[in-house]
Amino acid sequence: MKENRKAEWDAMRRQQEDLESIVTAPAFDRKAFLTKTDAIEDTRAKSRRANAEAIADLAEKLSAEERRLLVD
Repeated sequence: MKENRKAEWDAMRRQQEDLESIVTAPAFDRKAFLTKTDAIEDTRAKSRRANAEAIADLAEKLSAEERRLLVD
C-alpha cells in the first residue's frame, strides 16, 4: 500500500510540473491546460477514494464506540 501511495504522489508531482510548464510556456495552450487540470483532478479524486476505502476497511473492524472515538 505504501508503494502505491508513493506512486500516486509521484504522479501528482509530475502532473503539477507539467501544468507549470504549460502555464509558463511562451504561448498559452488552453486545451493542454484544461486537459492537464482535468487529469490532476482525476488523480486527486482517485487518491481521495483510496483514502476513503482505507478508512472504510478500518471502520469495519471497529465497534461503534471505537468509531465514535475517531470522530470526536
